Amino acid sequence: MPATTTDFVQLKTWLEGGKKANIIKALETLQAYLIQQGDARAARERVQTLTTNIPIQSFLPCFDTKSLEQLQLIVFVFGKIMEETDVNQALLVDPIVGQFLAQGYKHPFEIVRRLTINQVARCTLQTLMANPELFLDILYSGMLDPEISVEKVAVKIITNIASTLDGIDAIFYKHKALLVDKLLGELPKSGNEINRFRVYELMTTLCGLSQEAFDAVSNIGLFKLFNNDFKNSKDDILSILNFLEIFKALCLQSFKKQGANSLKEEGSFDLLMAILNDNQEDQLTYTFILNLIADISDAAENLFFGEESKLSVPPSIILKLFNEDLSNTFNKESQIVAISVIGALCKSSVKNLDFILLGDEEKLSKYLVFYADSINDQIAQAFYHSLGSILESPRIDDERAEKIVNVLESMLKKRIEPSITKPSNSYIMNYAMYNLRAPFSDVRCAIYHFLKGLCSRINLVKNHVNAHSEFFDYIIDRNTEPNKETKEWKFNTIEVLHKTIQTHPHASGVDAKHIINLKTYLLRGAYIGDKKEVQAIVATESFE
Repeated sequence: MPATTTDFVQLKTWLEGGKKANIIKALETLQAYLIQQGDARAARERVQTLTTNIPIQSFLPCFDTKSLEQLQLIVFVFGKIMEETDVNQALLVDPIVGQFLAQGYKHPFEIVRRLTINQVARCTLQTLMANPELFLDILYSGMLDPEISVEKVAVKIITNIASTLDGIDAIFYKHKALLVDKLLGELPKSGNEINRFRVYELMTTLCGLSQEAFDAVSNIGLFKLFNNDFKNSKDDILSILNFLEIFKALCLQSFKKQGANSLKEEGSFDLLMAILNDNQEDQLTYTFILNLIADISDAAENLFFGEESKLSVPPSIILKLFNEDLSNTFNKESQIVAISVIGALCKSSVKNLDFILLGDEEKLSKYLVFYADSINDQIAQAFYHSLGSILESPRIDDERAEKIVNVLESMLKKRIEPSITKPSNSYIMNYAMYNLRAPFSDVRCAIYHFLKGLCSRINLVKNHVNAHSEFFDYIIDRNTEPNKETKEWKFNTIEVLHKTIQTHPHASGVDAKHIINLKTYLLRGAYIGDKKEVQAIVATESFE
């Protein structure tokens, strides 16, 4: 371990001498010196002492080796030096630092490339744009690096740059040719498949940062490029699945989900429907696309309506959903997916709801039959969530929501189940409250979702929720829920119910004491028990 200037002179001589054994010996000595115990101040002082006696340029030749042992040592020592160095200032005053970066990002060993790009990550935008040719090429190379650890840092740096208006201007406009254009050049199918999807994933991330970033990504023609690539890859099942993941991300992760409409404008939704239609017998692709439709249906209204106000989902798919998938008792997954996608499409727009369910009583009945026929299992869970999402959707008007509930009520009245239908005149609430006592947490959450949908409509509150004598006592009972998730769903249901009643104070018919109890519950929160003093405060507020 060096103790004097003479010791450092010897180490410098070994480092610059070119002899592997001496270089390793010098680096081992410096490693031991740098890892001594002490606080941050002591660590900085050691680095300062080291660099005063051994300039940075003495270390650069040590990277020129195929010896992993030597590289590991030099990466550690040089990394410790750089940790205590202001890289932005160093680049201004010491050209050797820039020389290291210029050499390091092309190094054949990943540990050196990672060390290099980690230094770039510490640079300010001003520093990076002072030499855009170097730094943007480092980022381009990092994006294509075979080691994912390097690529991740490159993504982080580019994302940070694009998080500011100046950064967007720099990489998408002023210096577009140095990075963005080169990355777009990786997209043609003839290129590397891994790099291709890395670029799409990066652009997906960037277009979600801000409106300006989304506009910049749109202006480079990304959505058109994606559509063309998607079209050219439709016969390659592996590529299709990868593109579907990007499709989903562009819809949901883009700023304010604007990517969904951009993809629709380019024809990607029509292409998606064509692929779905062609792969009805391929269960993997068919199910994958249906799940995708369910996930993205809410990104924008009328996404799945094309020209002449026609549903873009192929008629054969709608028929298959109702005539095969819903009734496929041998394949629970098919039933669950069908229930989910029907709900997702119908909640997303009035047009979808009218075309898929309300325009055909037989289809509506095939869907609603799961309300009573699938108790305490995954299918029941999927159905209650599906129907709840339709009823609570702000895109669906009260009249249509009430029509669905009226049809369901009529269906339930025809069933003979005295143990369920006894408590009130609302058969819907009788079934819901009966099933709510099930021990399965996932099903309980789904039922609360359905109740939340009911509670969002004043006439449904009046005619169904308020008709069940036990509902209000049950809903404010803090001892019914087994875990955090069910407590949160219950709380959300109470929150929506209270808001609906407050919005229509004279129309619900709900007793004042129930309103007080609901507000008390909300004030105490989802997890904390009631206190009498809170009830007193709420009661006072309610009657002032």
